[in-house]
Amino acid sequence: MKTIRSISEKAAVCAWKSGLGGVMNLLPSAFGRNLVLRFPARNKDLVLNYVEKDGVILALLPEEEFPEVEDILLSGTGAEVWMKNGWFTASALLLSEKESEEMGIPDPEAAYGSIGSLVPGFSVRNCRMVRIVRNAPCTGEHGPGEFSWVWAALAGLLLLSSGKKEDKK
Repeated sequence: MKTIRSISEKAAVCAWKSGLGGVMNLLPSAFGRNLVLRFPARNKDLVLNYVEKDGVILALLPEEEFPEVEDILLSGTGAEVWMKNGWFTASALLLSEKESEEMGIPDPEAAYGSIGSLVPGFSVRNCRMVRIVRNAPCTGEHGPGEFSWVWAALAGLLLLSSGKKEDKK
């Protein structure tokens, strides 16, 4: 299960880098909403489902991810968050069970969608909550859409190659 999650996380980060992150959030009612929580200093990217409640982002960290990222979250390392509505510097705080209960356990369908919440063995209760606060918007290199130029290049190549086929006839 961990290998499948690792592969799907890498594919999701690639989708965000190629400018397709917004597409992944087109049907939140079916598949939930996801974001990328990056820790550039530690070279770690997490793809997490989330809900937004009173302006606070509550991301759900699956139990199997917890041992790997606990020290990063507890250290207060600077983070970035890639979301459908932008790229921001952020602070991420791992909530204790008591704090999570005070914030209210999110409805599984709100975070994972009607299809995502049907995964066998899935339970929001097996997730830890991470509170994410957006600090400032970001611009520049190494963010979502970093490789979106590939789509323009591919479209240009397809256009040129379709023109050559007509010349040969």
